[in-house]
Amino acid sequence: MTWRSGDGKPVYFRRGTSDVYLIYDILLKPAGKCEYWLPITEKPKIILDVGANIGIAARFFHFHFPSAQIHLFEPIKSNLEVLKKNIQGIDNCVLHEFGLASEDGEIKFAMTSRDGKNQGSFSAFSNFSNDFPSEIGHVKAANNTFKENSIDEIDILKIDAEGAEFDILAAMDKNVLAKTKWIVGELHSENLETNEIWRTLDYLSEWFDFEIRKNFSLKNFVFKAKNKLLD
Repeated sequence: MTWRSGDGKPVYFRRGTSDVYLIYDILLKPAGKCEYWLPITEKPKIILDVGANIGIAARFFHFHFPSAQIHLFEPIKSNLEVLKKNIQGIDNCVLHEFGLASEDGEIKFAMTSRDGKNQGSFSAFSNFSNDFPSEIGHVKAANNTFKENSIDEIDILKIDAEGAEFDILAAMDKNVLAKTKWIVGELHSENLETNEIWRTLDYLSEWFDFEIRKNFSLKNFVFKAKNKLLD
């Protein structure tokens, strides 16, 4: 398909999978109702896309903020194959073929559904059946990665890490996190059982105010966090 209401370029996806819903929620809804729309007045310089999936959020951010440098983090090989096509020709997209964590290593990521319809969704932090498809992905320490890429200030942090949101945020240097202007992403409903959602919000509440939304038909919460210093 072609993103006719956006950059006019092809959008690559896997037919019969949840990629279709991802494209609709991020690219095809009116800007103010899009999942990652933010009421930003200043032009962001640095955007981090943690859990970049197939690159749909990066396309959205690049279209609206063409001068921003976008760092994409994605450890899943099947996602990377499509992601690379979707960001081809975008010079200010920096692709990191690994996930973020507190330290370097390898993690077993299991698909969150057995039928393969949610192909892009892999998690290392939820209790999925051992017979679900899985693959080994690389992760690297967040703070070392930021230093290597001279990332000391973040304008927008988009995070959708299939339940690993708290682990990643807690692995970040607090000085960097405290200066981050906006955070947007998903909080996963299965984490209600472990209080991980409230733990994440409590951790961020020192620096951020929140907007949280969940429709009846949606499994997960969409959250947006605005740095209190912006008020």
